[in-house]
Amino acid sequence: MEAKRIAEALIKYEEEFTFLRDVTFSVEEHWKIFRRPAPPYGYRWFKSENVVDLSKVRRLKALGRL
Repeated sequence: MEAKRIAEALIKYEEEFTFLRDVTFSVEEHWKIFRRPAPPYGYRWFKSENVVDLSKVRRLKALGRL
């Protein structure tokens, strides 16, 4: 049940940040282009559907959305 709630909250979070997804490289693309990991700060997203960015889950918990 908790996993479903987290998944729903992450979907809503991503909908709020649609613009940033359009103008920001995914973590995978960043690695291919710049040959180094994406910075740990700022907005990050993953193309892979099976990856959950734990920093987003922590941020949602801090905001009281989980």
